[in-house]
Amino acid sequence: MASIAPCLMRPASSGSIKLGGKPHSLPVIEFNFLSDPRDEIRLRQGVQMAASLYADSRLLDVTDPPFVLRRAARLQNYNSLTWRNAFRSWTAAGLLAAIPPLGRAVLKRLAHMTPLSELLSDPDALREFIQQSTVGTGHVCGTCRMEAQRISALSPTSRGECLASGDCA
Repeated sequence: MASIAPCLMRPASSGSIKLGGKPHSLPVIEFNFLSDPRDEIRLRQGVQMAASLYADSRLLDVTDPPFVLRRAARLQNYNSLTWRNAFRSWTAAGLLAAIPPLGRAVLKRLAHMTPLSELLSDPDALREFIQQSTVGTGHVCGTCRMEAQRISALSPTSRGECLASGDCA
């Protein structure tokens, strides 16, 4: 099993970061994903581009037909590193490998697995999927050089700086 996830490297939408109300409180981060309609259009194009990879029969010769998980957030409960979750993941992977129809049935029940072709055939369903599934990522690329000197993390005119310790402010 593999994952293809379209990602916007330069979104047009912007969010905000505000200081919390108390001295040691966490900042309030508003991502504001998809606030600019151009981002939704680009993500839809990304999903369609990823789907086009399956037009090549050589890929389908070595994989099952592509699917999406419409409730993938439900699976995040299994990301905690526990023995119970390790067993669950091992069992699910084993089912997908040994008895694919049963493994897919489990995924369908837990995360509403839907064939990608079904999602692509319904523009409203694709739009809803993008709106509900868009999340932030860990850094998929770097934002600044990491050296033993003070460097700007944001831009030459910003006040944000990265220190040799790796802390950015």
